[in-house]
Amino acid sequence: MPSYTDRRNNRLKHEFERIQSVRRPGSLIEVYCADLSADEASAYLGRSMSRQEFNQIINNGLRGFLTPEQFTAKFPNQPPEKYLLVFNCVGLRQDAAGNVVETTNHAMEVIFNVDYPVKPPRFVWLTPIWHPNIYAPFICNADLAFPISATLDQIAVMTARMVQYRHYNMDDPLAMTHNVVAWLKTQPESRFPVDSRDVLTGELPRTPLVMRRIGGFVEWVDGVPTESSAVMGDLVELIG
Repeated sequence: MPSYTDRRNNRLKHEFERIQSVRRPGSLIEVYCADLSADEASAYLGRSMSRQEFNQIINNGLRGFLTPEQFTAKFPNQPPEKYLLVFNCVGLRQDAAGNVVETTNHAMEVIFNVDYPVKPPRFVWLTPIWHPNIYAPFICNADLAFPISATLDQIAVMTARMVQYRHYNMDDPLAMTHNVVAWLKTQPESRFPVDSRDVLTGELPRTPLVMRRIGGFVEWVDGVPTESSAVMGDLVELIG
């Protein structure tokens, strides 16, 4: 029977293979990866940390990210344990005066700690954003951010579409901690999504997007299926 280490490495290799699918010409998602330091591994095992300690761990870890090609050359037999996902799509943030403005600067760190796959990866949002389901450093409801069976490529696509306001959940407990939901209710439907491009190809939709609402969950769908909507379809099956 394979050891825990072998099973973990196999899962990490699988995630590394899956995330390559989002790296293509026109994609709005950039991928960088790194190994996990001992300090990070210890910190993410649940030790109580101050906000200052947490930020220091994150900032120190950001220095070691490489492109997948650079990582493979440096660690030929080792899969990455953490990823930096950069989303080059339009989202929203608040400026210094409190106005909601557009921005294309978005990044999230994904950490597969030593307790993975017993526990899901950890998600850390790194950049300013105005979104009901993202409140840096948190994304959605802590460890319940994504279905346990979701793979890294599916998570990357889902997150990019969240940034675009292609889908969001006004009933998410995290949304109750800030004022985005109240602001959303004052906005005209025509304002959303703030970026309608397909996150894997960068192409605009061939037909107008249509809003679909289920309770507090809002999603903008394209009548003609796209590559990223196919990925999202897989994820919806996981959720269901």
